[in-house]
Amino acid sequence: MMVLRQCVKLHGRLPQIVVVDGGREFRSIYFDTLLARYECTKKTRPPAKARFGSVCERLFDTTNTQFVYNLEGNTQITRNVRQVTKSVNPKFKATWPLGNLYDRLCEYAYRVYNEIQHTTLGMSPRDAFVAGMACTGRRPHRLIPYGQDFLMWTFPTTPKGNARVQPGRGFKIHHLYYWSDALRDPHVEDSQVDVRYD
Repeated sequence: MMVLRQCVKLHGRLPQIVVVDGGREFRSIYFDTLLARYECTKKTRPPAKARFGSVCERLFDTTNTQFVYNLEGNTQITRNVRQVTKSVNPKFKATWPLGNLYDRLCEYAYRVYNEIQHTTLGMSPRDAFVAGMACTGRRPHRLIPYGQDFLMWTFPTTPKGNARVQPGRGFKIHHLYYWSDALRDPHVEDSQVDVRYD
């Protein structure tokens, strides 16, 4: 869902066809509903057919070799155990909180990789995207505003679709309590309400 949010945030649109593997998260009713709402087609690649994911796997490999392996605290040195000393041991150099890693990965993807000339394309991925948009048109009818309505479609819900509001505590999803001042209403307390969470 976060990838789809990022597509809409950056480009104002979703792809017409989304190719997914057989993971549980891609078989959920929420994912299918979101794709149906925005008229996207979901194609599931066959299991144990690696060639169907070769483009994604190549992108993962490029990201690893150009970005992850160059971060402080990466574990590449542990392949040759004799080179590992206390001063270079990655266990003591793991300094990347998830938020910082996400920011740096976005910077790599959108400012570095996107601007480097691709050997197969003969141009940068950004230039290829711009050329594709110029060739096929902007299609303003496919634009999706990145707002509360779109975000609500990307939020999951509980298996039943609702939760019981516990007085003074809110409602509980996956061992976490969620609260809002709107839950103080006596008509809402101790009743089942439709929920979506982020």
